[in-house]
Order: sequence, then structure tokens, then C-alpha cells
Amino acid sequence: MFEFLKRKYPFTFNLVHNAKIVFFVSLVLGVFLYFFQPFDLYSFPPKQKIIFSLSIAVITFAVLAFNMLVLPSYFTKIFTQEKWTVWKEILWNLWLITSISAAYVIFLKIIHIPLIKGVFVLKVILLSVIPISLLVVFNRNRLLRLNLYDAVEMNRKLLQKLRERRETVTLQSEYNETLTLEPDKIILVRAAGNYIEIFYDDNLKAVRKILRITLKRVQEILSKYSFIYRTHRSYLVNVNYITQAEGNSQGIQLKLNLIDFMVPVSRNYIQGLKNLL
Repeated sequence: MFEFLKRKYPFTFNLVHNAKIVFFVSLVLGVFLYFFQPFDLYSFPPKQKIIFSLSIAVITFAVLAFNMLVLPSYFTKIFTQEKWTVWKEILWNLWLITSISAAYVIFLKIIHIPLIKGVFVLKVILLSVIPISLLVVFNRNRLLRLNLYDAVEMNRKLLQKLRERRETVTLQSEYNETLTLEPDKIILVRAAGNYIEIFYDDNLKAVRKILRITLKRVQEILSKYSFIYRTHRSYLVNVNYITQAEGNSQGIQLKLNLIDFMVPVSRNYIQGLKNLL
């Protein structure tokens, strides 16, 4: 049990995300009080009912904003994902309930409405320990499963890329001349009439080879390698070698590592290229 409480728990301080939570919770609570009228609120005059519901919403917003936005900003050494554990998450949720409940009690005493007494608040806090603990455990397991699934999926893709890099492809010309190389070493392939010019990386130096084979045939051979993309009717490009894109009135051109000329991008290939980068 104690070992589980000491386990890491995901805590990411995202100002925008927390601000949305604070606003949403406060808004929902105010609306709930006004329409469902717990604690005999139905006996209030309409104007007082609105003021009371709005006041509770504002108090909730203020307390949550202080806890979820201000405190993590100033106590960054405490609110870090590296040091956050299950028991800290449970205590944190209890603190949120306690601070909000205390603010409600103070507010009700100020306006002289004994709807919620201190003993009742204490009971609520103590009873909240069980559901909060269960919620923390459930959420941790849910995130664990989700992260494990994402990690497995990422490892599968990384393994696939590693295999792609270790593989070799052989391009054979109409004259039975062949060129065998690793796909990830291909920088670009350019059509030149009935021939193609293939530029590949040989120890950080671009080597040019001419073969009598169509660009369409080369594209078919390299089709299973997602990093080889057609940018123009005359060009196939290894997106991993792209270093810069330049645009002008005539279109978009790419600068590739180890290559001293620009490669054009046809308009109908731009979106697909953006998705790969």
C-alpha cells in the first residue's frame, strides 16, 4: 500500500488547461446551485438566489485559481512531475476540497446563513477521502494504460523506421546496370528524359548516378518508404534531407542538405509534404 502511494503520478502544470478547469468548475457549480437549489435555496427570493449562486461561483473560482494557478507558479520545486506521487495527488485533492469548504463556511457566516456547519464540512472532507483516493488510482491506471499504448505504438514505428534504414533497394536500368543502396541514403531522384539522376549520400558527400529507368518505376520501387515523397512530376525527395523551404510568386522550392540546387514543389503536392514534415 505504502509502496503504491510513493509511485509517480502525472502532474503537468499547464496554465491554460488549469484556467479552463477553474472557469468550467466554477460556472457549473453556480448554475447547479441556481437551478437545482440544494440547502433550501428555493426559499430564497429570486434576486438573493442569483446573488448567492453567483457568490459561490466567484468564491470557487478565486480559491481554485489561487490553488491551481498561483501556488504552482511560485512553488515550482514542489509542483513538478518528477516529484509528484500518488499520495501527493490525494493530499492535493483533499486540500482543494478543504480550502473551498472553508471559504464557503466563512462566506455563509459573513452573510449569516447557517446552512452549512463546520461539523458538516468536516464530514464531507473525511468522506471525500475514499472517492478521491479511488479516483486518483483509477486516473493513474488509465493514464498508465494510455501511455503504455502510446509507447508501444511509438516503438513499433521506430522499429519500422530502423528496419527501413537497414534495408537496401536495387535499381536496375534497361541496360541491366544496377545500383544498390540504403533507402535513407537517397537524397533525391530527378527525371532526365528516359533517364533518372539519383543523388545519394556517401559519407556526407552527394554522389550523382545516372540510370536508364523511368521516374515512375523508381517511385513504385520506393513506394513503401514514407520519407520518399514526390514533390514534382520530375522529382522524388527524401524529406529527411530538407533543410529549408522558400516561397515566391512562382511557387515553393526546397533546399536539401548536400545538394547545391533548389527542388520545386508542385501546388498539388504541398499539403502532402506538409503532413510529412
